[in-house]
Amino acid sequence: MNLALFPVLTAEYFGTKNLGVNYGLIFTAFGVGAISPTIGSWIYDSTGNYSYVFISAGFLFGI
Repeated sequence: MNLALFPVLTAEYFGTKNLGVNYGLIFTAFGVGAISPTIGSWIYDSTGNYSYVFISAGFLFGI
């Protein structure tokens, strides 16, 4: 359901001038958000500590 709404919401929020670029960024962020828990659990399983997971998430948030 969200994938049908994302192009419309992106066009309303950012305008239609650069819709292709903006929607590409939104769609990429959606994919990164879907794979992030898997990477976080892999880091936790490797280290046994959540500190590295939070540090990497904070780094990605700052980019």
